Amino acid sequence: MVNRMGKVRRSQAGAMLIEFALTVSLFLLLVLAIMEFVLLLFDMSRANEMTRQITRLAITADPVCDIWAGSCGGSGAPGLTCPGGSPVIVDLSQVDTSAPSGSDRGPTGYRMLQSAQQFLPDVQSNQIRVTYSCSDTGNPLRPQPIPLVTVALQNYSRPFVVGSFLGIGASFNMPAFEVTRIGEDLYTEG
Repeated sequence: MVNRMGKVRRSQAGAMLIEFALTVSLFLLLVLAIMEFVLLLFDMSRANEMTRQITRLAITADPVCDIWAGSCGGSGAPGLTCPGGSPVIVDLSQVDTSAPSGSDRGPTGYRMLQSAQQFLPDVQSNQIRVTYSCSDTGNPLRPQPIPLVTVALQNYSRPFVVGSFLGIGASFNMPAFEVTRIGEDLYTEG
C-alpha cells in the first residue's frame, strides 16, 4: 500500500510539471504580445510626430521643387496655379535628396528625408509624399499665393520585433499618416 502511494505522488508531480510548463509558456506569450503591441503604438506615435515635423519644415523652407513652374524632378506634375489649380503631388524620391557639400544645409528634400529618418531610421524617400495646393489666405498683392502643404507617410511597414526573435518574419502595415498646414506668409508690401 505504501508503494502505491509513492507511485501516485510521482505521477501527480509529473502532471504538475507539465501544467506549470504550459502555464508559463502561455504567460510568456501574453507578455511578449503586450510588448509587441506597445512597441507598435510607440512607432505609430513616432510616425505621427515625424509627419508633423516634416510638414513644419516644408512650410518654412523652400518647396522641394519649383512648384510654380511645374519642374518637380520628373514627376510630370503641372505647375501650381491658383485659384482653382490642381495640386502638385511629389514624393521625395522624385526630388533632390543628395547630401550637401561644405557648409550648405542641402536641398529641402534632403533635409526632410534626414528629419524623417531621425524618427524612423528605415523610412525610404518614396514613402514620403508632399502635396502643394492652393489656399485663399494671405495678402492679395502677394506675387504668388500661399500654398497649403500636406505631408503623408504611406506604404510604411514595421516588422514585428518580438516575433523576429521567435523566427516570425511578419510585419505590420502602418496606416497612412497625413498632416496639412498652411504655408508661412512673410510678404510685405514694401
